[in-house]
Amino acid sequence: MKNLDKNFHFLLLVILSVAVIGGCQNPYDADIDGLTEAIRANPNSDTLYQWRALHYKNKADAYGDKGDYNRAIADCTMAIRLAPNDGARISYYQYRSRLYKAKGDDANASADNRTATQLLRYGSQ
Repeated sequence: MKNLDKNFHFLLLVILSVAVIGGCQNPYDADIDGLTEAIRANPNSDTLYQWRALHYKNKADAYGDKGDYNRAIADCTMAIRLAPNDGARISYYQYRSRLYKAKGDDANASADNRTATQLLRYGSQ
């Protein structure tokens, strides 16, 4: 548990450092930069591996809030690949569906909704 606390403190420190030292005008940029640095700085951390999908999802949130849907979708796709279980994957597919919808891509939004529904009903096969 101490390693997990230490890693979260590291992540918070990185986000704050980027925001303050980097002079980010946009808080979403600080979030994106901080989360990117946490992923880059800990590529082989067993402790952070389980959290990597969540880091990508949080980056997708920040990009989505900025209206940068292509980057948000790319990070959400990575979160789906790294998700540790079906519950997380369902949530990420549903979120990516909303991003596609916001982008105006109804076909991919529908496809992700169908995938989330199938995972909910049947799980991974």
